[in-house]
Amino acid sequence: MYIGVDLGTSFSQSAIFHNGHTLPLVSAGMYGIPSVFYYDSDQSEQVGIFAEEAAQGVYAQNLVRDVKMRLKESFTLDGKKFSASDIIKSIYRAVIEQADSSGQANVPGFTIDGMVISHPAKFTMQEINLLCEAAKNCIGAENPIKILGTIKEPAAAALSYYHTSPQPDGTNILVFDLGGGTCDLAIVTVDKRDPAEFKVVDSDMVKVGGRDWDNVLVDYAIEKINAKAGKDLGLRNNQAYLEEIRKRVSNAKIALSNRSEATMRINIGFDRYDIKITRDQFEELTIDLLEKTLDKLEEIYNRNPSVVGSIKEIICVGGSSNMPQVKNGIEGRFPQCNVKLFKPEYAVCSGTAIYANRIINGFDFVPFSYGIRGRRGVNSTQLAIRNIITKGARYPITCESSGFMITKGTKGVRLAVYESECADEVFPYNSAKNEKLIGHICLDLPKEAQDNEIISCKLSINALHTIELEAHDETGARVSAKFNLDTI
Repeated sequence: MYIGVDLGTSFSQSAIFHNGHTLPLVSAGMYGIPSVFYYDSDQSEQVGIFAEEAAQGVYAQNLVRDVKMRLKESFTLDGKKFSASDIIKSIYRAVIEQADSSGQANVPGFTIDGMVISHPAKFTMQEINLLCEAAKNCIGAENPIKILGTIKEPAAAALSYYHTSPQPDGTNILVFDLGGGTCDLAIVTVDKRDPAEFKVVDSDMVKVGGRDWDNVLVDYAIEKINAKAGKDLGLRNNQAYLEEIRKRVSNAKIALSNRSEATMRINIGFDRYDIKITRDQFEELTIDLLEKTLDKLEEIYNRNPSVVGSIKEIICVGGSSNMPQVKNGIEGRFPQCNVKLFKPEYAVCSGTAIYANRIINGFDFVPFSYGIRGRRGVNSTQLAIRNIITKGARYPITCESSGFMITKGTKGVRLAVYESECADEVFPYNSAKNEKLIGHICLDLPKEAQDNEIISCKLSINALHTIELEAHDETGARVSAKFNLDTI
């Protein structure tokens, strides 16, 4: 059976599509595994609630959170070094073990034959590959799990939302995904030519999430505790107390989604401090955070005039969207749209499981376009990218383009490969936003270029991990290079 896995910033989950419905593969009373990792030389590696339990007192310094947004970092815990990939592999392993246990208890004949993983829409191929490699080898390199493919989180949310009521091509929806560490925003359109059926037209991200709401409450609690104690207790410099406070404020935040008031009972030494807060106070304290997400949502909406008029619905997903202020704030900014809170914790995971169920022969679609940067014309100073391989093509693929004309007198040319979301044959180069440089090679010409001389470029992708560029001029001068798409 094929499962879908969502590695979240705060929680990670898996699900299966079974008997026409999605079934979360979780332990009773939980909706996922906390995406946290702990290590010390006595207890070894711990993940999820076991990691949180181990990180008590001075041991809190051995806990790693939010690793999904820290892929370039490494972590030294109790003298041992871990890469982000090491930690993500451990989290995936815990998810798979939980999925296997839950599946065998609830689904006759359950086995894990492969999985699809979700990822943020703004992740690059390198970041996606890191997740794929970690997931594939999470049980051990000698027993790899088949990775059927990947799906962008907003596309998965839309797939889950529209699963029971298919929409015609061109239907647009705005996805607001407020998770633990980020707020991901995307315009998604129905496109049955796309492998996932839903195509992300535009996306953006704000590094604001539920953790930031927690931090505001942490500051509020510390201020109140110091006031009650009559002095500064130095809590900000004590990792053990900070973890204690963070747990209590997180519980209070959740409670305020359903109640008008909550109490944080926090133990500091031998003293207990009861800190009360109302929902109105909480929303006033965090209004700036909400406004940042709404400003970005409005920005992505307004910069797509060709589709915004057709957007009738905004769906809110991600666990932090449970806060009432989120839906209320979006409705205030977008009165013309129907705003729905849809399976906040499970939308992405459910859509990923639905997609996994649809894959028969494994995932072999190129998720990005790859092209070469150059001038729009021989005498033009404007830079553009000419796509050679367009996203949606099937692996393996080799394509060639001879549309690269060089200026008379040129003795050498630098050819840079770019990864992008754009499927147009030629589009303007915008280094600040849309494209990621994969690598470049230089072609030395045996003679100065003549009028209208043409450079031909060939790109090949034979696997998820490498792309090969070959270029030659009309005289036969040739150069080639391979670029690794795994390097972060």
